[in-house]
Amino acid sequence: MTLYDQLIENLRQNASSPKIYKFFKFSIEELQDSPEKLESIVEYLEKHNGKWENFDIHTWIDEETFKPIIMLVLTPAADLQKHMSTKRIKSMINYYEKQKNT
Repeated sequence: MTLYDQLIENLRQNASSPKIYKFFKFSIEELQDSPEKLESIVEYLEKHNGKWENFDIHTWIDEETFKPIIMLVLTPAADLQKHMSTKRIKSMINYYEKQKNT
């Protein structure tokens, strides 16, 4: 499998199961002094209730700022998925398919 084949396959998977990414950045001091800041994640989920089916949370420390990063990965609800643009992904697939064949 060529690199182009891998790119095309990855793009096709993304088109069939789009995700929404929301980043929350807190300093360590903020979390130590005010752990209730984590409530903003719950507030975000409540605000967008009905627009997502499922979510995952990923955390890491930014290597440059050493700030904790929390990434919320939402799987959009089916009715929202229908409206998410796949035109950009399709044009990328077309581009890589042409490159692969040259």
